[in-house]
Amino acid sequence: MINKKYVIGFFSFFLFSCFNSNANQSSNSDFLAYYNTFYAAETSFNEAIEMIDSSNDSDKIPEQAKLLLEQSMQNSLIIENKFSNSQYLDDAYYILGRSSYLMNKVTASNYYFSRLINEFPSSKYNNEAKIWLGYLNLKIGNVLESKKSLLMLDKANDSEKRLLHLLSYEIYLHQGDFEFAEKSLIDAIEYSKKEQKLNIYNKLLIISEENGYSAKCIKYLDLIEETQSIENLDHILADKWMKYNIEAKNYKKSLDGLDKLISVAVKKDHLAKYIIEKAKINILMDDISLAKNSLIDFIDDNIDNRILKTKISEAYLILGEINLEHEFNFDGAKENFQSCSEISPTSAAGKKANAYLDSMDQYLVLIDEVKFSGSFDGVEIENNAEDDFLIPLPDNYSFVKMDSLYYNIARLLYFDLSVEDSAVFRFKNIVNEFPLSPYSYKSMVVLNIAEPDSGWNDKIDENQNLLNIFNDVFNTDLQNKRNNAWELLSESYDKSMNLFVELSEDFDDHLSLYAAGYISDFMYNDISNAVKYYNEYILNFPESEKIYEVKARLVEIKEILTNEIDNINQRKNYRIAQYWLNNDINVDSTVYYLDNSSKVGLNRSLKSYCQSLISSLEEYRSNLEIYTGNIEQNELDIDFIQLKIADFLYKEIDYDKLALDYYMNIIENSENTGYVKSSLASLIYIEPDKKWDSLLYSQVRDSAEYSVLLNNSLKKERYKVVGTQVTDSLDFLWYQDLFDNYFAEEEQDSTENNIQINEESENIKKEKK
Repeated sequence: MINKKYVIGFFSFFLFSCFNSNANQSSNSDFLAYYNTFYAAETSFNEAIEMIDSSNDSDKIPEQAKLLLEQSMQNSLIIENKFSNSQYLDDAYYILGRSSYLMNKVTASNYYFSRLINEFPSSKYNNEAKIWLGYLNLKIGNVLESKKSLLMLDKANDSEKRLLHLLSYEIYLHQGDFEFAEKSLIDAIEYSKKEQKLNIYNKLLIISEENGYSAKCIKYLDLIEETQSIENLDHILADKWMKYNIEAKNYKKSLDGLDKLISVAVKKDHLAKYIIEKAKINILMDDISLAKNSLIDFIDDNIDNRILKTKISEAYLILGEINLEHEFNFDGAKENFQSCSEISPTSAAGKKANAYLDSMDQYLVLIDEVKFSGSFDGVEIENNAEDDFLIPLPDNYSFVKMDSLYYNIARLLYFDLSVEDSAVFRFKNIVNEFPLSPYSYKSMVVLNIAEPDSGWNDKIDENQNLLNIFNDVFNTDLQNKRNNAWELLSESYDKSMNLFVELSEDFDDHLSLYAAGYISDFMYNDISNAVKYYNEYILNFPESEKIYEVKARLVEIKEILTNEIDNINQRKNYRIAQYWLNNDINVDSTVYYLDNSSKVGLNRSLKSYCQSLISSLEEYRSNLEIYTGNIEQNELDIDFIQLKIADFLYKEIDYDKLALDYYMNIIENSENTGYVKSSLASLIYIEPDKKWDSLLYSQVRDSAEYSVLLNNSLKKERYKVVGTQVTDSLDFLWYQDLFDNYFAEEEQDSTENNIQINEESENIKKEKK
């Protein structure tokens, strides 16, 4: 930043000059204009830099800072144009160079830093300008030139060392070397002021998150929290602070943080989120009663609040999980899951509740099968009134295969319904009652996960030996050897596959190779092995009975891979579109990627949403051009245009603050009461703690109209895609490699065949002519 003492010295010189003769009055007036302009430029610039340095978002410049930078650039340009002979012109060049860089005006920034270096070789900004040229070289991809700037490190002052370490961070980040990027940031902290450290901590947090370093995430979030205190954190950072501390089981620390956030929460949805998070931590601390009571109180207090319906739905979901996992109350769980689904069926909580309900229905079907089988065998099954999940095993199972039923029930309880105690009880019963069943070994595998220190590994080995002895007596033909391969699945997928392939080769047995492909495909979702075995099947057994099934399945797999690649590309284009939408509403880029997203992939909901958003963006651009006067207005209703702009910003893309300005302008200036009422209704949601609801009701005086206005002012839900850009990229590489390995050559052959067919067709036509 520009030295204040320098400005004060200049101001003293200026005051001294004012006391000279009246002959210099015109000159003094010029000096006054110069000083005012320079001081305004310097003040705006310094305020912007301080705002950027202390920003929570390490990659985005605050809107207010952008305005200040624009002001500083305008005033610096006046100095360049009107006072070009001033000895302080290097200050103006410095401000123009840095401001242009921050505003991503690379050419302008390079121009002013280069002029500063060439025209003012003795300027105090000369070294720093050379460092900024290093940043600019990196921006345009000239990494080698950028690295040369780092050679200045030994002779640099503290401020310059900070910039050089940050440049080093940018270079390593560009090269994908996260370890040295992190080290460069840590080195930069040593030369940073207190307010500058916050931005660096945020960069360190991003690196730690991208590499999955949870402990480091906590460390840097704690440093951010120490700098700002959790009450003043941006809500996204506060959420991250809570998330990582909960994952680290810092429950007491998390509860203290939540209490502070609750005490200062202004928005109701934030307050609701903190109350629910607190209940979740209470559950983790086994304080089930406190969690349950707080959730019930929250629901009772907010059940009619439409704005909080997703949070109320989540509360019902957690209550259902408490019923299921801690109280073994099947009916209570079902009731809470149904309430959750009814309130918000499309939310994450609603979808999870529906999954629970589906699993509970499957569980009941399996229980009915057990009851039927027990009745068939002459076994009477009694229900345990204290525990819906513990039904005694039948003593006689000679006529039905009960082991698979019990295993599926236990698996459902353990993995889908999280009723682990009852599931473990059932798995142990299976081990005791069906010692030579494959499901006994599968049960031991799960028990080894549930009770890792209980010696299940030894029991697995011991029982495997018994099974081998049992099989040695009977494995005299191919069918028994196939059975042995199937039973090996409970021990090892690889061993089972190897045995099937071995049987296929030794006995020329197509069914063994088909089984290897089938198990890989449908039981383990190992597409790579499935395609491999299916291709071997076609090569070795072209006339076998399963050949058409195998060929048809390969066609399906190829289509699945193609569809998955298209779906990933669809999501990637949508994410890029969202980036440009959130980057000052870059309409052209957003529409371009939305259009791409709407043309690939099978997700019809996403395709439809993209097309709808494109239409809205085009309308927004047209309305904005009319409103700003770029298009002739004629007799158009400008207030209506303004309302359409505000509604788009607020309801569709969450630019609430920008929309608020338009709504306020309508309220203050429009003579159309309908537009005013609609604006007031939207402000109730944007600023829920202000008395917009009272003002709206005083205008409508009708509860029905009031409800309609509120309902019409609800936001449209933005489409949310699963996963992240990183997971999509990894998935894309996996699917593309798989496709290239097994189907790319087929695609090329098909293309070449088509070309050959077309050429032959053309030759035939020529001969006929």
